[in-house]
Amino acid sequence: MKTLRSVAQAPGRHWVGDGFPVQGLFGYQQGAQSRSPFLMLDYAAPTHFTPKTGKRRGVGAHPHRGFETVTSARYQAIVDADIPVVPLDGGAGQVRVIAGDCAGHTGPARTFTPMNVWDVQVTAGHTATLAQPDGWTTLMVVLGGTVQVNGAALAQQSQCVIFSREGTGVQVQAQGGDARVLLLSGEPIDEPIDEPIVGYGPFVMNSRSEIEQAITDFNSGRFGQVR
Repeated sequence: MKTLRSVAQAPGRHWVGDGFPVQGLFGYQQGAQSRSPFLMLDYAAPTHFTPKTGKRRGVGAHPHRGFETVTSARYQAIVDADIPVVPLDGGAGQVRVIAGDCAGHTGPARTFTPMNVWDVQVTAGHTATLAQPDGWTTLMVVLGGTVQVNGAALAQQSQCVIFSREGTGVQVQAQGGDARVLLLSGEPIDEPIDEPIVGYGPFVMNSRSEIEQAITDFNSGRFGQVR
C-alpha cells in the first residue's frame, strides 16, 4: 500500500470571477514538485444560487500558459454518458473513470501525461481498495461524507489526502454513510529531474524570465483573440 503522508485541513472559500466560490486545496507556490504532475486544485463544491436576471455568472476570458486544466482539458466536451462506470468488488461502490484506466475501462478525458482521475463512490461500511501504479503521485479529495484511509486516519469533506509515491494502492472505508472521493494519480513529470516551477496567476513556467515573456506576449496580443 502507499503510505499516507498527510491529511490537509479544508481551507475557506474564496470567489473566482463572479460565479465560482472555491476552496483552494493546493497551489503551485509550495510543494509543487512533490505533487507533480498536479500543480493546483480548486474545489467548487455544490452551491445554491438564488435566481438572478440581467447578470451572467462565471469567469471571463483569461489566458493560460504552461499547464492544462484536467476538468475542461483542451476544452473537451465530456458528458456523463461518455464516462464509464466500474463497479467495485463486493458491492463496495463504483468508480467513474474521467481520465486514465480502471479495470480495463478508459476515461474520455485526454491528458498530455499519464494520469488517473477517478470519481469514487464508496458504500457505507464498505472498504474499497484502489490500485495505483508504483511511483505515481497519488492524492485524494473527499467530496462527501467521511472516510477512513488505509485503516488509520479519518478524512472529511473538502480535505485533501496525500500519499507516498511508493506502493501500489490505497484503501478507503466509508464511515457513517456513503462517501465520495476524487482520486488523482499521475506519473511525475521529468523525474528524477527537479524541474523548476515558477507561477504567476494563470502562467506556470520554469523561470521568472519565462513568466515575464508570457506577460509581454499576452499584453502584446500574441495569445490571439476571443471572438
